[in-house]
Amino acid sequence: QEAIIMAVSPKIIRKKRPFNQFDDAIVEELAKSARMTCYLKGQEIFAIGDDDEYEVFLVMGCIELVTKDQRSFMIDISERKAEYAISNMKPRQFSAIAAKHDTCICWIHQKILNHVLKKHRIDLNQTSDSDLVPVNSFRNSLLNFQQS
Repeated sequence: QEAIIMAVSPKIIRKKRPFNQFDDAIVEELAKSARMTCYLKGQEIFAIGDDDEYEVFLVMGCIELVTKDQRSFMIDISERKAEYAISNMKPRQFSAIAAKHDTCICWIHQKILNHVLKKHRIDLNQTSDSDLVPVNSFRNSLLNFQQS
């Protein structure tokens, strides 16, 4: 079955980090260009080696990240780590599979994100330390998981 693609509400973007710190105008601009795709349990979201240009955020449900040697790591929307981009490493180091029915993903094109950030003079390196700790911890756990 085909995945369902739809527009994204600014409320969805606002729930994701670091966008929760941005002005409404910026969040609305990002929402206009973002797309949400919903998947059924077992459908592939992206594959190992994909070299796309998107930031990917979990919006609803649960995903399973699977390494090339078939080890897996789950991310559920109820977890704090779901507030951050799922996989920034390109090419993708994991496959992502919908682990529940009605798992939805928000896709934001990296070029559009960079354009909006530049236009509004936002430097993600200026994000507060308290916001960086969870994302760095999450990225490190993914890297450690991949290497183990």
